Amino acid sequence: MIGAARAVAADAVSYLVTAWCTLRIHSSEAGPRPRTTTPSLRGEIRAGLAYTWRHPVIGPLVTTNAITSTVLAGTSAIWVVYLVRELHWSSQVFALVMSIGASGGFLASLTTVRLTARYGAGSVMISALTLAPASQLPLLLAHPGPTGQLVIGCGLFAQL
Repeated sequence: MIGAARAVAADAVSYLVTAWCTLRIHSSEAGPRPRTTTPSLRGEIRAGLAYTWRHPVIGPLVTTNAITSTVLAGTSAIWVVYLVRELHWSSQVFALVMSIGASGGFLASLTTVRLTARYGAGSVMISALTLAPASQLPLLLAHPGPTGQLVIGCGLFAQL
């Protein structure tokens, strides 16, 4: 919408703002505690995985999230082809609809702390894992035109 050169310039400016904000962080951290034994990376990974799989809440959530993320990544790869070739979306419309979806993720990041404090981390994670696949349903109803674009944009917005 703003042209390639302006988009690259805006991206570069965003990196400069990030660098400036990072340089303004003035916090000292305590150094790591000295270890009495030399750990092996393989052993630490094994211990972390064992803890994760044995935990009654974390294990099922990690498994469900891994499966959901894999399926959503696969369907997202097919979306572009389907929406552009079959529904005849322009690249601008596709970018706009994806931006609507991204703004939903941004909004979720702003509200996560409050939702977690109010309902608990487990409830928030289970709700998010339930909503993410359900947000794919608008693709089944998609058709060419603004209504289909709006429906898919709303579905992506709710995907979290």
